[in-house]
Amino acid sequence: MRSCVLLSSYALPTSPLTIVPAGSPKNIQVTYVSDTSARVSWDEIEPGLRNGQITMYQVRYQDKDNSIDLRADNTSETSIILEELTPGARYFIQVVAFTSAGAGPTSYRQSYNSIQTSESSTIPLSPPNTS
Repeated sequence: MRSCVLLSSYALPTSPLTIVPAGSPKNIQVTYVSDTSARVSWDEIEPGLRNGQITMYQVRYQDKDNSIDLRADNTSETSIILEELTPGARYFIQVVAFTSAGAGPTSYRQSYNSIQTSESSTIPLSPPNTS
């Protein structure tokens, strides 16, 4: 009996395989900019968890009462300014990183209470004493 071994040739990929990030952005910080805007910043994903080049970050946010639809703003930086926030509202904010293969895990949820100053208040102040 004779046996035969078939050998084939194939090309190996010349660039590393890109998959979605295995980690999420850490150290999410939200700071006041104005009554209707806030800066969100975060630390990059550890190099060993990136699984390729990070092409974009997406910041997802929604008010505490879910009275607005979930919003998402995209950036290639590690910070972004969220605008058109409702003064006095509480928001939940998360960040997710993307490679060309797609989205990684979402960060932990950070809360932020937008500031409502007297200038942005819709509640009338008591009239001045005119007597």
